[in-house]
Amino acid sequence: MGEIKIDFRFINIEYEIWGINEYLKILEDSLKYHKEQYPVKVKKQLIKKGYEVDDPEVDIEFQKVDSIVEDILPRTFRNSFIIILWSFYESSSKKICNYFYNETYTGKKIDNMKGNFPKRIQHYINKELDISVDIDSDQWEKIEKLYSLRNAFVHGHGQQKYVNKNEWNKILEWSKEEKGIDIKHGKILLSPNFIHDMYEMIKRHLSKLISKAKNYEINKSNNTS
Repeated sequence: MGEIKIDFRFINIEYEIWGINEYLKILEDSLKYHKEQYPVKVKKQLIKKGYEVDDPEVDIEFQKVDSIVEDILPRTFRNSFIIILWSFYESSSKKICNYFYNETYTGKKIDNMKGNFPKRIQHYINKELDISVDIDSDQWEKIEKLYSLRNAFVHGHGQQKYVNKNEWNKILEWSKEEKGIDIKHGKILLSPNFIHDMYEMIKRHLSKLISKAKNYEINKSNNTS
């Protein structure tokens, strides 16, 4: 019986890809639960205080409830996922690029290159490494979108008055052409389908890079044997 070889390189990244998907499922389930239960909770509190359904205080309170359920909860939950997804993508792709750097001894490390991270990694893969990973321009554009959204959430809480004007104008244009990115009252709202599509795109992107890195080592061994 032949020897079975198991390749453990980048296995932590592959586990984390799975873990982030599980986190997304939990996130959406939790959001659904809180959107359903928060109005119930508030109604019980108002009844306990002696208010009637047609009291003006109840109407005012449920206007606040609508804002929390339709705006604050979805933005808080989904914005946080975008931040986590980008952080995972950047750190993981750096690990893979550094692996290539150590194996190929290419002249530059990705951290020493200029430009924002989407531009750096695209240049690094296409020019420095000169490898084909079947990542088309549409995917690179989506990575740029993910990066811009992450910045808008981290630096401006996804609100127009806090986000860099140039970045906001880009996101505003995307909202006109991309399903799942909405702008309401100067705030960014993302749909669950958009969030899921971003996850799937990152999963495919990293999986291709990992496969290329593993195959590179196999080809390298075959060429030197």
